Amino acid sequence: MALTIRDAAPGDEGTMLRFIRILSEHEHAQDRVTATEEKLHGLFFGPKKIADAIIAEWDGAPCGHALYYPTISSYLAEPMVYLEDVVVDSAYRSKGIGRALMATVAARGVAFGAVRMYWSALDWNKGAIALYDKIGAERLSGALSFKLQDEGLRAFAKEATGD
Repeated sequence: MALTIRDAAPGDEGTMLRFIRILSEHEHAQDRVTATEEKLHGLFFGPKKIADAIIAEWDGAPCGHALYYPTISSYLAEPMVYLEDVVVDSAYRSKGIGRALMATVAARGVAFGAVRMYWSALDWNKGAIALYDKIGAERLSGALSFKLQDEGLRAFAKEATGD
């Protein structure tokens, strides 16, 4: 059995969407997925590309992916990498694939000068948290995550644009 990790390429959008749906099922959020192959193509391969993806394959079969993008630390004035998703198909878990995907993203970040890698996890995802503890990740204390989306985001943006 052989694990390989490769860059996602145009034509992988369907595979990426499958892993996004696997993640949404695991997180009990299937109703929130509005991603399409076309949207993924634009984000990862189009002229306004803003993110990167890698695909894990086990004996040539796609078994997981990681989605990530560069960001910055204003305090340090240094680049960072944000790990948006790490997904491994349940049939392939406990083989070190998630760890290998994360290590690859870390290596990609280091290659472009990143001094940190950030990600988040749901507080009930004990398997993922155990992995993060095992690799020596630091838990952030005192930080909360927030979001504005859809109409809330557009409504707030009107304060700046006057629309």
